[in-house]
Amino acid sequence: MKVLITVLGTALVGACAGLPYGVPHALAGAVSLAGLVLVMAALMVPALYISLALAGAAPPANQVASDALDGLYRMGILCLGLSPALAFLGTTSTSPDDAGVYATVALATGVCLGMERLYSSVTRDAQPTLMVGSLYAAWALVGMVIGFRLWGLS
Repeated sequence: MKVLITVLGTALVGACAGLPYGVPHALAGAVSLAGLVLVMAALMVPALYISLALAGAAPPANQVASDALDGLYRMGILCLGLSPALAFLGTTSTSPDDAGVYATVALATGVCLGMERLYSSVTRDAQPTLMVGSLYAAWALVGMVIGFRLWGLS
């Protein structure tokens, strides 16, 4: 259920980004953004766990996986809630490119909310140290840069 909410929420945001350009672009945006989010999660969560394990600060793997799924779910809920407003703003704005900007802001907000959930998982059992915070910040920055570049934002 959590993965379905994530896919549905991110697909609606992707559709809202392509909506001013027509239905084919909206469908392409929906599929590409939902797929991108799932692929980035599948690539980045193990990378975070491995780096924390090498640093000796990793919580149990099943806890990280469960909390990553919760983070994706929260992102999906936020995207679902914002998609009607994004559709309205994207279709009524004077420039079709504005829809992509609105969708990017909504997605970035959702990603940050999900990453906050994952960070609280990483630091749940121990006090956050400078090393853990630095590793997490570097991981989050790399993941966001890669994800947004793959989605077509430079």
